Amino acid sequence: MKKFSFILLLFLFIPFVVKGETVDISNTDLNSISFNDNWVVVTRDNYKEVLSNYGFSDTDITSTYSKWTVNSYYMDAFTKDFSKEIFLIYKSESSDLDNMSTLSDSDIMKQTSTLREKYKAYSAKEDIFNGNGIKYLKMTYKDSSLNIYVMDYITIVNNYLYQFKVQKKSNEFTNDEISEIEGIISSANYDVNVVDENTDYDHDTENVTIAPKNNKKDDSVLNSTLIGAIVGAVVGAIIGIIIKFGKKNKNNNNSL
Repeated sequence: MKKFSFILLLFLFIPFVVKGETVDISNTDLNSISFNDNWVVVTRDNYKEVLSNYGFSDTDITSTYSKWTVNSYYMDAFTKDFSKEIFLIYKSESSDLDNMSTLSDSDIMKQTSTLREKYKAYSAKEDIFNGNGIKYLKMTYKDSSLNIYVMDYITIVNNYLYQFKVQKKSNEFTNDEISEIEGIISSANYDVNVVDENTDYDHDTENVTIAPKNNKKDDSVLNSTLIGAIVGAVVGAIIGIIIKFGKKNKNNNNSL
């Protein structure tokens, strides 16, 4: 009975002890984005520590950060086998579009011609990706000059451009890899400015979605508390059942 109890408890707790990393991107409206334990995440806040742990010299670290500043990089996440990499490019957007997610899919394709113009040389495949209420212009192509396959996920939030540039060498992204990457992008939690409900839009507003503002820290604490309470209650109930069942069997045996 003890062995059975241990195995049951182990399976109950496995989903809650899987390692991962959730980071926020300072000086942006990207409150958080989550990665599983297969990824290493470098941001402007932790780049010195992380890069030094991976053998970068002080000179290399300084040079890397300088390139980040010039190219508006705010994050570099890479798998531990160095097979895939995700850059986050963040910069002010000069257009009048505040939040891309307020547009219908057809209007996104109409109003992002300037962004799409940059990728004509690569014959990019274009699509719209909806990640948890945030719409992205998805560009898939091969950069022949670098011999890498690329997927760009581009959105505009609060008049700032967010571009997740996903890179992979040698071969195209598999369906499993795309699913994993889009799961990461869907975890991105933005602090989106509230849109005035009385604002008139000239474009088609069909399927308009936009993520609400939230209090990241309060929500995180509340979610953790609720999960802990639920898990504790479930585990306690199951242990009670196991003990009761064990006593019942023992009494039955004694009566024999």
